[in-house]
Amino acid sequence: MAGRPAVADHRTEMTRDPKTAGTCPVCSTGELITIAMTVNGAELRFTTCHACEAKWWTREGEEIPLRSVIGMVVEARS
Repeated sequence: MAGRPAVADHRTEMTRDPKTAGTCPVCSTGELITIAMTVNGAELRFTTCHACEAKWWTREGEEIPLRSVIGMVVEARS
């Protein structure tokens, strides 16, 4: 589809991640929202804390910087 970002699969889910529930690295609350997606065959998760607004990305369970996520998406579009 023209104008739509290319990704390996269009599966996206919005869940409370039991692996991170209650473990905000900034405020330790359980007010987390996680969005999971697959890009270039890798599972990515974006998590944000509703209480303090901390945000972070993980790939296959390891925290990664935003620039890595952007690089993966750009690579998927190529």
